[in-house]
Amino acid sequence: MSIMSLKSLWWRLLGVNHLSRQFDRIERTLAESVRYQSELLMADKFHDTVINSEWLKIQAISPGGWAVDYGFLYSLYRILDVMHPTNILEFGLGQSSKLIHQYASFYKCNAITIEHDQRWIEHFKNEIRDNYEVNVKRLNLIQTTYRDYPTNTYEDLQTFLSDNMYDLIVVDAPFGTEHFSRSQIVEIARNNLSDRFCILIDDYNRLGEQETGLELLHCLDKKQCEYESTIKTSSKDHFIVCSKDLHFLLSI
Repeated sequence: MSIMSLKSLWWRLLGVNHLSRQFDRIERTLAESVRYQSELLMADKFHDTVINSEWLKIQAISPGGWAVDYGFLYSLYRILDVMHPTNILEFGLGQSSKLIHQYASFYKCNAITIEHDQRWIEHFKNEIRDNYEVNVKRLNLIQTTYRDYPTNTYEDLQTFLSDNMYDLIVVDAPFGTEHFSRSQIVEIARNNLSDRFCILIDDYNRLGEQETGLELLHCLDKKQCEYESTIKTSSKDHFIVCSKDLHFLLSI
């Protein structure tokens, strides 16, 4: 092949690669646009749903960024309102906590949020101005391994949980990791999960949370626990798994 032919082939290949990159950018932009539109719709749906809420009286909520999105908040509100859990465990103090602890205060049931940052706890409590009780337990953040991959968890978590059983578990912490992110939920499902249960995991568009979700399902299979699960999409994804008797929660 002549030098001129090689140059011609080279430029054609460069053109194909350029088009491929352009198509990739367009595809990413369209996907982001779809998620943005979905979040706007979920925001309207959430506000329409809670406007006359019996128990969510203080509705100053700021989703987005590191916080959960409107899709997650809508799922959580509907699960609280329909399921009526009595023992709630949450990882990560934030916007979802405003729903959980108003619900728990109204219905006089048990709810505990695990959080590692004392300054954030103090800021959060100042923000809500004692309008309702927030039950927070501060536990140190530590690094551990899960299937030989580094991940984050909480110091003495299982000791703190003891033999308490929870019917609703909300997982939005600790900080995510590349693999098996927030994998503490697997051990909790093994030891502290009520027969009637629902679990929500935020940031399920990330690989680490997806790996943990599969581990969770394997754990439930080993326990011979019948369950249903789904993935919900808004600006981010979240994963819901619940006992078979609560399968209707997946479609609300």
